[in-house]
Amino acid sequence: MRCYGVRDSFKDGLFCGRPLLDWLRSVGLDAADVWPDSTGAAERILWNARIFPALPEAAGYRSWLWMCTPESASASDLQAFRAADRYSAAEIALLANQAAFHSRRLEIWRSRGPRPRAAP
Repeated sequence: MRCYGVRDSFKDGLFCGRPLLDWLRSVGLDAADVWPDSTGAAERILWNARIFPALPEAAGYRSWLWMCTPESASASDLQAFRAADRYSAAEIALLANQAAFHSRRLEIWRSRGPRPRAAP
């Protein structure tokens, strides 16, 4: 489940509209919980942070929407997050079936129909 804001930056450490380290503290985690000790300071960015929980079924995403506003999370939400099998965006990119991903993306684009061209 990859939940993040449209203005978030996988390079600069902005997650759900706030600095990533602040977000981590709000859910009771610190750097050691999401990056291996061997990860240098320059690599401690959202792209490499293990914060995206694995879900057995896509329909379960609603239970994780609190990630956008961690102050709304219940104690059980936070406990489930800390115990979850979590992946980084970098790991997800490597594990994803790229052919299926691009096929689905193309299907979505085609279903939207033709788009007006931008004015020159």
